[in-house]
Parts: sequence; structure tokens; C-alpha cells
Amino acid sequence: MQETKLKTKIVHITAWDEDVEVRELNGKQYTDISAKSVDKKNNIDIARFLVLATLNSVYSDGEQVFEGEEEVAGLPADIYSELVTAINEMNDKGNGAKNRKN
Repeated sequence: MQETKLKTKIVHITAWDEDVEVRELNGKQYTDISAKSVDKKNNIDIARFLVLATLNSVYSDGEQVFEGEEEVAGLPADIYSELVTAINEMNDKGNGAKNRKN
């Protein structure tokens, strides 16, 4: 089986004046996060999924930036939005190639 390299993207967080690395989730991370995000009606809680994806996808100097869900959930909206946008791009969610018009 051929090894597939996971995608990464450097995102500059203006409010921190710092670059962070956003990493694509691997299959195990994606399924673990999905399982932890199931609500009582057996639906995926998208808000929780994105918090957990952010927790597991954002690195600086090789280390995860955030220590827990509360830290991610407490981010200012502009920073959170910037990170979630990059995470969605890394994992082909939201504005993937099949959704592009150009």
C-alpha cells in the first residue's frame, strides 16, 4: 500500500502575530472525533466536531497549540473562524473541488 502524505498549511494568526501549522486529520483522528461528536439523536454535533478537529489539527513548533476543548471553545470568533476555514480546506470540507464553480 502506498503511503499518503497528509496535507499541511501555515496560517498566520494576526492577533497573535504568529504562524501556526494546520494539519489534515488522519483517518483514525477523523473517526475518533466523529465518534466523540455524536449527540443523543445519533447525529454529528458539528460544533463539537469542529472544536475537536481544531484541538487536534493546530500545531506550533511541532506541538499541539491547544491543551483542551475549553481553550479552543474560548477563542475569539475571528481566530476560530480562520482556523476552522483552514481545517476544512485541509480535510476537503466546505469549499472542496466539487463545490467550486471556476
